[in-house]
Amino acid sequence: MANQLRSEFHKLLRFGVFYVSLGLILLMCGYCFAENQVRHIFTDIYTVFHDGIQDNSFTFFIALITAWFIGNDFSNRTVNREIVSGCGRWSVIISRTIPVWIMNTFFHFFWVAAYMLFIGFGVGFDTAGFSSGDIAWCGTVLLQIIALSSVLTFISFVCEKTYSAITACVITVFFGCNIMRNFITSEIYRCSCFCFASQTDGTFLAKCSVSAVITIAVMMTATYLIFRKKDLS
Repeated sequence: MANQLRSEFHKLLRFGVFYVSLGLILLMCGYCFAENQVRHIFTDIYTVFHDGIQDNSFTFFIALITAWFIGNDFSNRTVNREIVSGCGRWSVIISRTIPVWIMNTFFHFFWVAAYMLFIGFGVGFDTAGFSSGDIAWCGTVLLQIIALSSVLTFISFVCEKTYSAITACVITVFFGCNIMRNFITSEIYRCSCFCFASQTDGTFLAKCSVSAVITIAVMMTATYLIFRKKDLS
């Protein structure tokens, strides 16, 4: 598995789609900066953090890079070659899952940091409003991103082919993260990985964290159960 992980991390470092996505985020941050200069939506940096950490508007990027990253290994038969060479099914899953978790976590927090940095140039960088509760908030959102990534990994392993995986993953997050949040107010949904934690209340964060851990366990198990039945010889 060590060699598989090394190979996947090497692929991640050369994954052009990921860097393009980060570049688009920077362009969006530039637009937000220009808009704030005109409309004065934000007056302090903490409000920007509050808005960004819970924002799941860009989860379609997470869906895209996850499906593309995993789907490529099916399309170019890398996964088939690993299975034929004797690699276990579980090691194939783990060697893709860990880089995806890291990539998607970095993507979201890159967005939050860039958002704060760009707006901060206009409103200043006063740290008033931040508290230790925000650390727990960030940790909870991190778990939720990993949980969402696990769902997308499962979909990618089911679809296998790159474009099928991209289509299925993007549709999933579009409805799960962007559409449903406008119509569903139940706590079950608000604590799920499709709706990032929106407050620092300890009880609420604990529910979100438990939900995320359960989702990760269920999705990883489901991915293995589906993948072990596939004929990749």
